[in-house]
Amino acid sequence: MPLELGMAMARRYMGTATDHEWLIVAPKGHAYLRFVSDLAAFDPATHDGTVKGVVFAVMPWLATREGRIPPVTPTQVIAAFPHFRAEKRKTSAAWGGFPPWPEFVLDAIKKL
Repeated sequence: MPLELGMAMARRYMGTATDHEWLIVAPKGHAYLRFVSDLAAFDPATHDGTVKGVVFAVMPWLATREGRIPPVTPTQVIAAFPHFRAEKRKTSAAWGGFPPWPEFVLDAIKKL
């Protein structure tokens, strides 16, 4: 996905497109910096492949975004995750496996 990443990075710094946001999330031990030298100034958030690892990698970035929701900690998200998964299964079944994205968002905020 280097092409898409390059496009996202370029868009962020072009003209009036400064509201474009992006984050690189990579598994621990990744080799991206060996192959994509332009990333050296942007340290990818790393994770261990678990839900907990991804949440702890992404949440600090989300907390700094403009228009973010009131503070929710990674620990709160991880604690609510089992409830979300159960709700997501119900929603998916109710929609025949193809629910609209806003339904999943509502499932996510029910427990928080």
